[in-house]
Amino acid sequence: MLVYISTFLIVFLSLRKYEKTEPFFTINKRRSSKLLYKYIAIIAVTLVFGLRAYTVGTDTINYLSIFNNLNSNLTWAAMIYEKGFCFLSIMVYKYFGSFTVLLLISGFIIYQNIVTAICELSQSPSVSALCYFGFASFAQSCNLLRQYIALSFCLMALVYLLKKKKILMFLFLVFLGFLFHKSALVFLIVLPLTKIKFKVSNILIVLTGIVVAIFSLPYILKFVDLVLGSHYYGYINIKSDSLSFFNIGMICGMLLVILCLIKFRKPVEKNTNLIKEYDFFANLFLIFFGLITISIFSAELVDRIAIYFLPSIFFLVPIILKTFKKYNADFCIAIMSIGFLIFLFYLLVIRGTYEILPYEFINLF
Repeated sequence: MLVYISTFLIVFLSLRKYEKTEPFFTINKRRSSKLLYKYIAIIAVTLVFGLRAYTVGTDTINYLSIFNNLNSNLTWAAMIYEKGFCFLSIMVYKYFGSFTVLLLISGFIIYQNIVTAICELSQSPSVSALCYFGFASFAQSCNLLRQYIALSFCLMALVYLLKKKKILMFLFLVFLGFLFHKSALVFLIVLPLTKIKFKVSNILIVLTGIVVAIFSLPYILKFVDLVLGSHYYGYINIKSDSLSFFNIGMICGMLLVILCLIKFRKPVEKNTNLIKEYDFFANLFLIFFGLITISIFSAELVDRIAIYFLPSIFFLVPIILKTFKKYNADFCIAIMSIGFLIFLFYLLVIRGTYEILPYEFINLF
C-alpha cells in the first residue's frame, strides 16, 4: 500500500508544480521546467508499473507465460490476442528477451498518453491525478494491461477531438487502441456527445436503456454467439449478490453524483466558458453509470467496457472546483485527498478488488 501512496504523492506534487508553472510558450526556461514536472510524473508511475514482481496483478502471470513461449516460428494466427499487443510482445522478445522490458514499455505508453491527456484537458492535472489514484485506476492498470494501453490511446484521442478538433486523428488513435483491445471501438460513441447538452432527459434515456439492456442482453449475446461462433453469452451472470450492500451503495452513490452534476451545470455555465466540456464529460459519466449498472445485474463483461468512461470524473471534478472560486481550493483538495485515500484503502485492502497487494518489486539481481 505504501508504494501506491508514495507513487501518488510523487505524481500529485509533480503535476501540482506543472500546473502552477507559467505557460511554457512564454520563456524557454519555463518550458523546460513544465516538461520536467510532467515527465517526473510519467517516469515515476512507469517505473512502479514496470518493475513490479510478476506476482502483482491478476493477468501478469498469464502474459508472462505467453511471453516466455514466444519464438521465431510463432505465426500471427497462433496468437490469441490483438495484433498490436502481439507485435509489441514479439519485438520486445526478439530484441530484449525480458518480460520486465515489456512491462516498462507498456507502462510508458500507458502513462505517457494518460498523463499527457490529463495535462492537456484537465483544469487541474494534480486533482485529476488525485481522482485517478483515488479510484484505484492505477492499481487496475496493473491487471488490465492490454485494455489500459487501449484506454490510454482513447484518452489521447480526446485531446485531438476536444482541443484540436481533428476527427481523423481521433479515429486513428482509437484504431491504435483497437489494435491492443477490441473493446476500444466502443469509444467511438463519444463523437456525437460533443454536440449533446447534459439534461434530465439524458438521464431518463439512460435509465430506460439500462432496463432494456438488462432484459434483452442475454438474447442479444446468444444471437451474437450463434452468428460469430463466439462465447460472449457465457458472461451473462445474474448474481445472487447483485443487491449486496456494496453494489446498492455504489449505484446510489453514482446517482447522487448525477444529481449533483445537474445542480452544478448552471453555475458552470454562468461562471466559466467550460460548459461544453462539462456537458461532454457529464454525458460520459452517465454512460459509465449505465454500463456499471448493467454489469451488476446482467453481463459481467460490460464493466470492462465501462472503464473507458470512468475518466470522465477525473475531468469533471477540476471543472467544478474551478467554478466555485470562493471556496479555498487547497482546503478542498486536502479533504478530497483524505477521502480518496480512505476509499483507495477500502478498495485495495478490505475488498481486495484488484489483487495487487502485497506490492513487490522484481528482484533485478
